[in-house]
Amino acid sequence: MFWRLLCVRELRCNNCNLEFKGFALPGALKVTAEVKEEPGVKRRRAPRYKASLPAQVSLTEVDRASSGVRYSQEIQGHTREISAMGLSVVLRDVDGLVQRLDGSGRRLRIRLVLPAGPIYLHIAPVYREQLDEKKPQAGWVIAGPITKMEGADRARLVAYLGTLK
Repeated sequence: MFWRLLCVRELRCNNCNLEFKGFALPGALKVTAEVKEEPGVKRRRAPRYKASLPAQVSLTEVDRASSGVRYSQEIQGHTREISAMGLSVVLRDVDGLVQRLDGSGRRLRIRLVLPAGPIYLHIAPVYREQLDEKKPQAGWVIAGPITKMEGADRARLVAYLGTLK
């Protein structure tokens, strides 16, 4: 009873469930059950699919003279993985395009050729990796979330992803 008046309580570790005595004000701690994730459970917002679709990639650049957007020359590549939220493409570094993706908020415009026809989308590259450093011609993997896409193109993409399930 004396220890309880001094706020010494029987407590449990949230990680290992070990009991110990500690100082806690009445009502300050709430007991919560720990929920551990099962290994292998994916918490993605949309499932990813491995798919190799032809893609033409160009860098979007702001044209200050005309206050518009300009696109660099298209580079041929193909998708590696695709989802409703983003994708990864494999392409060669033509004219230093990959080197210009230095994290400065640049976007890529991608023309994907689906079985139902081509669609256009923009991604914000967040990941890039050279496939083989010994062979620069092997190419690069560039991945990122989709930032812009027309509604009809999105519907065709979702319909295509439905066929991959």
